[in-house]
Amino acid sequence: MTGSEISSHNAQVGDKVPLLLDQEIQVSGSVVIPKGTPVDGILTVADPAAKYYVPGDLVFEVHSLNVQGKSIPLSGGETLEGAAARRPKEAIIEPGMAVTAMVTADTPLKQ
Repeated sequence: MTGSEISSHNAQVGDKVPLLLDQEIQVSGSVVIPKGTPVDGILTVADPAAKYYVPGDLVFEVHSLNVQGKSIPLSGGETLEGAAARRPKEAIIEPGMAVTAMVTADTPLKQ
């Protein structure tokens, strides 16, 4: 889940997107990745709203999370667009927004 608000008005490509795991991951009843673990995400598109009904855009990718000193590769992300209107709106990543990512490679962890 997202950790803080980001607006297409002031965001830049390459900015980190603060993400936190919103549930614990268990294997055989033991927690191997705790809830709240930071997840690495980065903005790949950040366009502010413009005149003539052009809304703001934000695109970010989820890359990995670190557990027990190991990087677990992830794949996921979101594309957001502000509302198109007489006054176009900015795209906003809001705190608590859900994001889905998948593990892309097996990574052994100590239990």
